[in-house]
Amino acid sequence: MDDAVLDAPAPPEKDAESPSKATKEKPSTSTGEKGRTVGARYELRSTIGAGGMGTVWRAFDQLLQREVAVKEVLIHDGLPDREREMLCERTFREARAAAQLDHSSVIRVYDVVQDSDRPWIIMEVLDSRSLAEIIADDGILPPLRVAEIGLSVLSALQAAHKLDILHRDVKPGNVLICPNGRVVLTDFGVARSPNESRLTSTGLLLGSPQYIAPERARGRPFGAPSDLFSLGATLYAALEGKPPFDRGEPIPTMTAVVCEPPDPMPNAGPLEDVILGLLEKNADERWDAERTKSAMRAVIAAERRRNSTEEAPPRRIREQTAPPSAPKIVKKLPDRPRGTTPTKHRGGRHRRSGEGDLFTALTRPIMTAAEATAAIVVSRNNSGRHASDTGLPSAAPATAPSVAKESAWANPPTWGMLIAAFTAAIGLGILLAVLAS
Repeated sequence: MDDAVLDAPAPPEKDAESPSKATKEKPSTSTGEKGRTVGARYELRSTIGAGGMGTVWRAFDQLLQREVAVKEVLIHDGLPDREREMLCERTFREARAAAQLDHSSVIRVYDVVQDSDRPWIIMEVLDSRSLAEIIADDGILPPLRVAEIGLSVLSALQAAHKLDILHRDVKPGNVLICPNGRVVLTDFGVARSPNESRLTSTGLLLGSPQYIAPERARGRPFGAPSDLFSLGATLYAALEGKPPFDRGEPIPTMTAVVCEPPDPMPNAGPLEDVILGLLEKNADERWDAERTKSAMRAVIAAERRRNSTEEAPPRRIREQTAPPSAPKIVKKLPDRPRGTTPTKHRGGRHRRSGEGDLFTALTRPIMTAAEATAAIVVSRNNSGRHASDTGLPSAAPATAPSVAKESAWANPPTWGMLIAAFTAAIGLGILLAVLAS
């Protein structure tokens, strides 16, 4: 058999996001209905979503008295009994494996039961929208938000890969976005261990053709890099609004996955290198989880810095407007004679008109008296000193006999100085009183 036949893609199953309107394998109809109790415990209340792999119901856990999500795994009609048993067994096994995942970005699996010859997976119910719904309703997402979502999904895949669990169906419909920003990877119902067979005996390929890795489409061994390829295709769809290899029908689409490069991505921006690294055809050359995580963190940091700079409003200098104030009352001083300059009191205050004349009239007698007192004291001291120096008697007044009896109070220099100081003190007090007024 030639290489072209060996590399031909395997026929895919029909799923919720496949563009094909028909499939060779007709899925069985849902047996669930509103009010039905599954596993003697879970009461079905309303449908959350439906696809080729199953129907998800909002249900009520009658034992624990809480709301849950119940996924009815659909089994295709015409599937041999042996294949049916294998599918049920795989669902039970992988539901138990998914229940071991304790990660905020992985849907919590509570239980798995078998009812009406098919498995039912009991999971946590989330108030959320899928990434596929967001793209359809709101349009494409900016690179920053896509990188944040991709980082959360990547973290969930790393947690699963550590337990040797492969998701095998990473796509926008299986990525849930909660109102609080939480990102959750759901639908581990087709997850399996890498050592399981790729196809059922009827040639049914599990997964979505638009997001399946090339090695899986070729029927070759696969592993964790296959989930990373699907992650890259999912992020591409969030940025561009469509899968990177969509050709309208499953077979042409899978052929493009294997042989053609991804379509151009004008909206990828800083994520273009990351997307191309994840969509590498050769699994050995494809970006691994650590390199992808490091690149996404760098993109997130750079985009946040850029957004903060662009969104910061320019600093505006607010005009300072003075509040209205009462009109100033200007007190007009009386005119002074031309050619004169105003005098200032201590503190810089100008004297009022007439203050100079009053000040002169009060201080002039005081200063005259002080000068006269000082002159008398000096004169008398000099005359006494002259008589003593020459040895001649001083001129005696008519009452000469009384001079010898003159007391010590007659001409002491000290008392003259005291009188002058007392007179000056009185004058200084009057002067300060005038200044204070």
